[in-house]
Amino acid sequence: MADSPATAPDAAPRTPITLADCEICSRLSDYESAFEKYADPSATRSWPPEGDRLAPVPEGPGAPTNHGFRRCPVCGMFYAWDYTYEYLANGSEDEWTLTRLTPGEARKFLSDAEYAARIARQQAEAASPEARNRHYAAQCLTVDGVLRASAEPASGFLRSGDEALRKGALAAARRIVDHDAYHAGLTPLAPALRELLDAKDAADASMARYVLRWSKPG
Repeated sequence: MADSPATAPDAAPRTPITLADCEICSRLSDYESAFEKYADPSATRSWPPEGDRLAPVPEGPGAPTNHGFRRCPVCGMFYAWDYTYEYLANGSEDEWTLTRLTPGEARKFLSDAEYAARIARQQAEAASPEARNRHYAAQCLTVDGVLRASAEPASGFLRSGDEALRKGALAAARRIVDHDAYHAGLTPLAPALRELLDAKDAADASMARYVLRWSKPG
């Protein structure tokens, strides 16, 4: 079942490894979802079994039952976990989602030392031969830069000819807008985002337009 992570083992991470090398995270996309509709097995959609190996992160009394966090027991990466239920006359619907987080998005779970170590690791991974590692590194470093209201290294990623870095930075900026519209930390990225409005890659141009519209950076 999609909600079985509640029975997952302890998530104490071992020695840090890359996204591409993790036996769990390498098989999960940045966003995964599972869906069930009562009395309609044909509508069922499952996420990879590795999603059920993620362990819940304790948050204490009063934590919501439909939202929480999961952590990979192999590499220590964090994910947001969400559950929605909708009652319908023709069959109730349940949906679960997993969203891979950057260290900045999981900051409350990390000590200063662990956060610094993870950011340093991603600075190195931005030059990895593996595109997945570079894409995730760009996300991590973009979020870190936005939290510091710094244009770099995200602006460099947005102007990069490396698709993995460019799209990773755009994905991070999009997620920031979706969770915190008008985030002031996006302001330094405005020049680089505007340059992408005329990009040959239509998806890049569309994403840049969306971020500029909803973040309203100066």
